[in-house]
Amino acid sequence: MIHKGLLQRPGGFLALFALVTALSLPVWDVLSAYYMHAIVWLVNGGLALFGPGGLRLPTSLVRDGVYPGIAGAIALFVVTPRQGWRWRLRWVGLLMAVMFAVHTAVLLAEAMTAVSGLATAPLPLRLARTWGTSAVVIWVWFVAVRRSSQPAQRIDPVVQ
Repeated sequence: MIHKGLLQRPGGFLALFALVTALSLPVWDVLSAYYMHAIVWLVNGGLALFGPGGLRLPTSLVRDGVYPGIAGAIALFVVTPRQGWRWRLRWVGLLMAVMFAVHTAVLLAEAMTAVSGLATAPLPLRLARTWGTSAVVIWVWFVAVRRSSQPAQRIDPVVQ
């Protein structure tokens, strides 16, 4: 279950979460260009495989396509009470890998939709663009907190 510390002082938790998010936004502003460069590179590779020849996303997306929600997502794991830094780093790494995959898949799907000539993106794609990463962050966080609150299972060696 969720730790009692999260429920006993939700105001303090939310204030710390907001502070860590605000302080990490300038750092993310610098790192986001590298993150977006990798996403655009992968999407352009996907377009080369699945799209019409010669189609590429503009490099201006590296500057314009910033995902500030990642700073908040990382902050959520950093401020989770009663967790060590090893736990935080492991789950932030997993979260970043999942979010990177989701961002890449959504951007590739949007590019393919634009190439197909549809005036608007299909509803599942619009939902994924709007709520996909938020749902992923919350899901991964709940899984992480739930797994950390379960007692560790000890594996005893088989004695013969």
